[in-house]
Amino acid sequence: MFTPSIVALLILLLEPASAGPLSRTPRPLQLRGPPRSFSHLRADGIFDYDWAHSQSQLVRAKYQHTAAIASKAAVLPNTLTVNRRASVSVPLVDYIQSGLDLEYYGTLNLGTPFQQVTVDFDTGSSDLWVPTLCVDSTTDVLKPAFNSSKSSSYEQTIEPFQIAYGSGEVVGTIASDTAMLSGFRVKSQYFGAVNVMSPQFLNDPASGILGLAFPQIAQTKQPPFMQQLYNAGVLDEPLFAFFLSRQEQGAVLSIGNTDSTHYTGGITYTPVTTQTYWEVQSTGSVVNGKAVQPSFKAAIDTGTTLIYLPSAATAALYKAIPGSREDSQQGTGMYAYPCNSNPTVAFTFAGSSNEYTIDLRDFNLGPSEEQGMCVGGVIAMDMKDTNGEPLAIIGDEFLKSWYSVYNFDGPKVGFAKAR
Repeated sequence: MFTPSIVALLILLLEPASAGPLSRTPRPLQLRGPPRSFSHLRADGIFDYDWAHSQSQLVRAKYQHTAAIASKAAVLPNTLTVNRRASVSVPLVDYIQSGLDLEYYGTLNLGTPFQQVTVDFDTGSSDLWVPTLCVDSTTDVLKPAFNSSKSSSYEQTIEPFQIAYGSGEVVGTIASDTAMLSGFRVKSQYFGAVNVMSPQFLNDPASGILGLAFPQIAQTKQPPFMQQLYNAGVLDEPLFAFFLSRQEQGAVLSIGNTDSTHYTGGITYTPVTTQTYWEVQSTGSVVNGKAVQPSFKAAIDTGTTLIYLPSAATAALYKAIPGSREDSQQGTGMYAYPCNSNPTVAFTFAGSSNEYTIDLRDFNLGPSEEQGMCVGGVIAMDMKDTNGEPLAIIGDEFLKSWYSVYNFDGPKVGFAKAR
């Protein structure tokens, strides 16, 4: 492993594909849409279905957006190689609200000289975006994170950048600048320079998002930050990995290696099926030790809080839990189950005989309005991947129990028991 000072010298000299820089004159930041709620419980302690509905809207919009901009992806051969160079660890902040781990974010340096921005590290998308224009601090509007006019290396294109997240959105233009994460520096990193955003993002502790999936679903049509590191051969190992803490600080993103202090046993891999999301084949669910069909494709997504399965797979899972029922009147794909049943729910993946259990502390989202019933953490949502196949989104609710490894050599996703 190289020291951080040496790692900082690993600069990727990538020439921007755009025309020269455009005007950097700041414009007022525009806000659109309602504020975002971060609590999944109402004031009376009952689960808030409106919150669940808003979360589902965000996830659906995120995946519809990426599917719309991606071309059909082929099944991948195992042909990737890598040179050995360096590895680092990035500490993450666990944002906790009402007893729920909502997201994990950290610090990225952007521009020349560097300005610190906070980003949500998201394996379910591929674009970096940050708000770029300054707002008077005497107003009620929070300052955006990045002042593009103060960066000598900032270059703006005329290409638009826009992502709709349910009731909210971010809008701006595609730009490029120098980016550095814990010593790894990319000279020309393309990103969304956002100047229109919903207030829900101003309320978020992270200023923007750093997508960690594949270039095929990047709106910029340029390699994401982690892909740039891999392409340049500067990683000790061709991978990055997450340990996501539960109800405490200590989460960490490892780049170029794995951290054995955060997992036990070996890492078992399952192949990525298409080079878009970190998408793998699940062979189904296991409830109370009994295998449950059908199988489904699954995007392993650090940027999503909960778990979403196709409707048929969700219904089969809860049918295996005696006394469970669908909260159909809520219209959110939610189910409730008897709190005292304490079910064991797990997933299985291609290439492994292991059963990967969801910790009951994460599966139980809180009390339902019906006494003695609890809201289950697997939600029905019918989504399609970029090849038109039913897609599950497996988020932090699962990943808190399993150290996850994202390996470009394959590519493949690995899991080991988190500790």
